[in-house]
Order: sequence, then structure tokens, then C-alpha cells
Amino acid sequence: MVVIQIKFLLAKYILQFLCYNLTIKLGGEKMATITLQNIYDCYDYGKRIANEEIDIGGATLKLSKTGMNSDSAKIYLRCVRSLIKGERYTGTVNELALSHFLTAITTDFGFAGLAIALSSVKMHLEYQNRYQNLVNIKRIYDEFIEILP
Repeated sequence: MVVIQIKFLLAKYILQFLCYNLTIKLGGEKMATITLQNIYDCYDYGKRIANEEIDIGGATLKLSKTGMNSDSAKIYLRCVRSLIKGERYTGTVNELALSHFLTAITTDFGFAGLAIALSSVKMHLEYQNRYQNLVNIKRIYDEFIEILP
């Protein structure tokens, strides 16, 4: 049942991504599209950074060669690393990315890993509440917290 819930959540966010072509605003001046492949790659590299197999500079360079903005790549990589380690992160990623990261962490590390990642999301929300209200990130947090046993 839980696996079905996770797959449903991920499918819902992929559909939103395809329908709305999610973008993030960088520095108030230019827009960078974060592709689904960028999200997958950021998770893979972020996991390797958390395991100290690669440094963030090397991963950022590889991602920038695929067309991803290097500033965005650093934000997404730091997010993945922090989710895996249960640390606070400060840069915000889009909804699809967070949903994918949480789903992938659950697949790779089980419910214990998801609980650690959700503690990281909670710290992120507490930090960001000083600056902005991340309603959609809170909604994702609430949806994933419900599937923990």
C-alpha cells in the first residue's frame, strides 16, 4: 500500500511538471528550466556527494555540461546531500524534485532514510518561514510524513 502511495505522489508531480514546465527564478533576472533528467542526475550525484565519492564542484561541472545552470545545480546537489544526511538546507528546489528525492531516498534507504530526509525538510521549512511561506513544500512534507509507519 505504501509503495502505491509513493508511486502515486511521484506520478502526480511528474504530471504537473509536464503540464506546467516548472521553472525557477535565479537572481531575479533570468529563468532556468530544470528538466526531469536534471532532477534524476542531481539525485545520483547528490547521493555520491553524501557518500564522499565525488565533490560538489565536480558534480556541478558535470551537470553544467548537460545544460543545467551551475547555481541551480549546487542548490539541488546540496539539497540531496542534506536530505540524505538529515541536515538543514537553505536553497529551495521545485516540487517535482523534492518529491523525486524523497521517493528515491525511500527506495534506497527505506523508511529510516525517509524519516531522516523529512527531518531535513522540516528544518528547511522552519528556516524558510522567516523569508517566505512554502505552502507546496509543506504539502509534500505532509503527504510523505503520512506514509511513515
